[in-house]
Amino acid sequence: METIKALNRSKSVEILETLKKSGKLHFNQIVKDIDANTSTASRALNDLLESHLVNRIEEGSKRTDKVYYEITEKGVDVLNVIYDLIKIDEKYSKK
Repeated sequence: METIKALNRSKSVEILETLKKSGKLHFNQIVKDIDANTSTASRALNDLLESHLVNRIEEGSKRTDKVYYEITEKGVDVLNVIYDLIKIDEKYSKK
């Protein structure tokens, strides 16, 4: 259920799509790419982290840590299921 909760959060699917397309990104770049405020992006990322759909990566020394986010294999699989559901919906909405 954590996965469904995370996907229900505003901007979550957009974050997954952005990370799949761009690879690892800084928080500010994610905010810019999905056109969201920092609060919305932060809540969505926290839910995605809890459900293991994205990873948080810290690089550098403690004083100058750089934090990135990247999509996990589970995140890619979930995104592919979403795309499959969209295709099914499109197929049957044309009838």
